[in-house]
Amino acid sequence: GEALGEPGRALGSWGDAKATPGTSAEAGAGMGEPSPEVRGKLPLTEIATEDPEAIKLLKRELDVAVSEEDYTAAARIRDHPFMQLYFQALDLRKEGRTDEADDVEVKLHKLIREYNK
Repeated sequence: GEALGEPGRALGSWGDAKATPGTSAEAGAGMGEPSPEVRGKLPLTEIATEDPEAIKLLKRELDVAVSEEDYTAAARIRDHPFMQLYFQALDLRKEGRTDEADDVEVKLHKLIREYNK
């Protein structure tokens, strides 16, 4: 199967998981349904109050997909254009490039508005 994780993308213990079920014990280490205290706490699924509603919804869907071990759906959600721009803005902020991150966020909000028309 195809690896879901991407360098620089934190998917918690699921980041290096294979999409193919029934892989070896090493590949499946840490797999299975997250405990209740972990659900919603994966780095990509933490919902911030300032997140746009579309991002909040995608994060919830990603949390469900991962908890159900539906890695095909999780990859599809991770690769959604809104999420990609969101990740790009986060990465830029981590690098201290706030002006560029602001520009990406403006682009994200514009794309969301266009989608909702």
